[in-house]
Amino acid sequence: MTLSELANKIFRYPDAAVPAIVYVFDHEDYLESWLRGEQDVYITFVIQSDFKSEVWLKDKWNNAEVDQIYCIDKDKMAVVISKEG
Repeated sequence: MTLSELANKIFRYPDAAVPAIVYVFDHEDYLESWLRGEQDVYITFVIQSDFKSEVWLKDKWNNAEVDQIYCIDKDKMAVVISKEG
C-alpha cells in the first residue's frame, strides 16, 4: 500500500472535528526512538489535513510504500515508509 492510498483511507471522513494525524518516518529506528519518548527524533513529516495528499504532497512521498503501521491512539498513527522508489 502506498502512503497516498493509506492517507485516502484514513482521511475519508470529512465530518470529523479534527483530521486524523499520521507521523511519517523513513527509518524504523527513528519510529522506535519516538515511541520510547526520546528527544531529538527525526520525523520525516506529519500528515494532518482535510485535503487529499495528491493535492499538496510530492509524488515521491505519495508513491512511497508503507512498510509498517503503528496505531498510537484514536485518529493517530505512525508509519514507516520505504525510501526506495
